[in-house]
Amino acid sequence: MLKALTQRFDHPDGAKLLLRLTFSGLLLFHGIHKALPGGDLGFIQDLLIKAGLPGFIAWGVFIGEILCPILIILGIFTRWAAIIVSFTMLMAVALANGTQIFTLAPTGAWIIESAAFYFLLGIVLFLLGGGRYSVMSNPDYR
Repeated sequence: MLKALTQRFDHPDGAKLLLRLTFSGLLLFHGIHKALPGGDLGFIQDLLIKAGLPGFIAWGVFIGEILCPILIILGIFTRWAAIIVSFTMLMAVALANGTQIFTLAPTGAWIIESAAFYFLLGIVLFLLGGGRYSVMSNPDYR
C-alpha cells in the first residue's frame, strides 16, 4: 500500500515546477520593490560606494531579482539564472550584513535568513534544473 501511494505521488518534475514558481515568485517581490520609485536601489548604491565599488553595479540587482526569477519561472536557462540569483544573495549579505552573519533578529530569526533561503534554493535549482515543465525542452538548458 505504501509503495502504491508513493508511486501515485511521485512527480519530481511537478515538484521542480512548484519550487521554481515559489522561489521566483517570492523573489520577484524584492526586485520589483527595488524598481519602484523610493525603492532600495539608492541604499544599495551607497553600500557599494562605501565598499569602494562603483555605484552603477547596483543596477545588477535587477538581473538577479527580476530577470533571473522570470527566466526561472519560465524554465529558460534555469540553472544559469539560479546560480546568478545565488551570487546576488552572496553579494547582498556581504554588503549589507557582512558583520552580522551570526546575529539573530529581535524576533529570534537569523538576520540573514531570507538571503540564505534564496542562496540555498538557488543552489538547489542549479543542481536540479528546471524539469520537464519548462519552456526550453532541451534537457541541457533545464
